[in-house]
Amino acid sequence: MSNFVEFVATRLESGAPVSAVLREWIGDEGEQSFEAEQSDALHKTLVGVVDFLDEKIKVFTVNGQFVRNPDGGGIVAFTMGANYYAGDPPGLYRSICGEDEIVLHDLLSPVDFMATLVHELAERYVMKNQGLDYDTAHSEYAEPMEIAARRILESEEWDG
Repeated sequence: MSNFVEFVATRLESGAPVSAVLREWIGDEGEQSFEAEQSDALHKTLVGVVDFLDEKIKVFTVNGQFVRNPDGGGIVAFTMGANYYAGDPPGLYRSICGEDEIVLHDLLSPVDFMATLVHELAERYVMKNQGLDYDTAHSEYAEPMEIAARRILESEEWDG
């Protein structure tokens, strides 16, 4: 996953369509291996930087098991991803996520990784720039964007 942003950027610069690039990177999801971090540390790892609507957002993976553990913050609500503005109560994830960051669980499949990244970017944007509360941003903006991304990422045929 750490080479994802570089891979996508290089392929897009060569003129490849977005759908083809994502499909190439995802490959056969069944062949991918994801191992859980069985430790007592956050393991926050920079994956890359996304230029999203004129903002540079750092994307990290974290050990989700540790985040949910009482010794790691006890943020039981953390399942797949988070951003600085999200959560109930507001700011719930600030102990693991800076203002210009998105954090994603380190065990996500490629499709889940991309769809959750889309979700978190959309949610963060409308909360920060439109002042929306978490519930509205999550259900009215982030979830529909994630569903659209999943339809593209999980489709048998790509239109690009």
